[in-house]
Amino acid sequence: MPKYTQILFDADNTLFDFSTSSHLAFNDLLVHFGVKQDTDLYEVYKPINAKAWAQLESKELDMDGVRTTRWQLFWEQLGLAHNSNLSNDIYLENLVKHCFLLEETIEVLDHLSKIDGLSQHIITNGMKDAQRPRITKLDLDKYFETITVSDEIGFAKPDPRFFDHVFAGISEQEKSRFLVVGDSLRSDIQGGINYGIDTCWFNPDGKVNDLQIRPTYEITKLLDLKNIIS
Repeated sequence: MPKYTQILFDADNTLFDFSTSSHLAFNDLLVHFGVKQDTDLYEVYKPINAKAWAQLESKELDMDGVRTTRWQLFWEQLGLAHNSNLSNDIYLENLVKHCFLLEETIEVLDHLSKIDGLSQHIITNGMKDAQRPRITKLDLDKYFETITVSDEIGFAKPDPRFFDHVFAGISEQEKSRFLVVGDSLRSDIQGGINYGIDTCWFNPDGKVNDLQIRPTYEITKLLDLKNIIS
C-alpha cells in the first residue's frame, strides 16, 4: 500500500497545458470581435484575469463576477465596449476547442492508475462550461474517481468548504492518505495546508516561492510524483 492513496490533482497548468489553450482561445475571441493586435494583447489580459481569480480565492468575487469582471476591465483597457458575458462564452467555447495536456500527464496518470489501492481525483477552480467538456474530450474521465469543480458547488480552493465537499465523495477519510498536487501556492497548496493535507507544488518554471506557504514537496516535473507516491 502506498503512503498516499488519494491524489487530488488540480487541472489547469497541472494536468492541462492551460497557458497554451488560453492564449489560443483569447486570440480567437479577438478575431470574433475584429480586434487587430499590433502587440500581444494577451499580455494585457493576463494580469486582469489573474487578479479576478485571486479575488475569487479571497471571496471578493464569486464565479459570475470572474466571468464578467475580467472581460469588462479588459475591454475598458482597450477603450472598447463589447459584451462581457458574450466574451466569456466565446472564450470558453474556444478553450474547449483548443485543449491540450502537459507532456507528462498521461504517463503519470497511467502509472498511478496501476498502483493497487490508489485513487485519483480532480479538484479545480475552473468554470464548469470548460472543465468537464475538456476532461471528456481528452478522455481523462477513466482515470478519476471523483471530479470536483468549484463552479458547480459554490466554493473555491482554498476555502475549507471546497475540501469538505471533496471528502464527502470519498470513502477514505484519513487525511494522511491524501496528497494535493497543484501549481498554485495560494489555492492548491494553501488549501491543502489549511485542511491538514500534505501538498505537492508543481513548479515547472522554477518560480521563487516568496510567500509564507510551505508545500510538503516541490517538483518541477510531473513524473517526479512517481518517486513521492510509489
